Amino acid sequence: MKLVYLSHPFSGGNEAANRGRAERISARLSAERPDLVILNPLRCFEDYRFSYEEILEKCFALLARCDEIWMCYGWESSAGCTREFRFAQNCGICVRFLGPEYARTGEGMES
Repeated sequence: MKLVYLSHPFSGGNEAANRGRAERISARLSAERPDLVILNPLRCFEDYRFSYEEILEKCFALLARCDEIWMCYGWESSAGCTREFRFAQNCGICVRFLGPEYARTGEGMES
């Protein structure tokens, strides 16, 4: 069973809305792909009081254990997602991209 890290923008906007979108995408992916374990880091640290950099370091530790990272639409405008993307590339982790239509319908996976 593959472990997939879901990279979704969080800070710099409406954090509650971003957390909700990431949760809905994670739930949909889990329902559609029961062969995968979807790791949503926005959920992992919602009750913790760490600095941004401390949380990002913990995210990197989780990401290093994953088979793939799936980048949600809009990731390019997020400093955190961009850093996760570079980390995954440097570690040789498979990167996949969710298109804008996926955010609306749950479809549109690109490699």
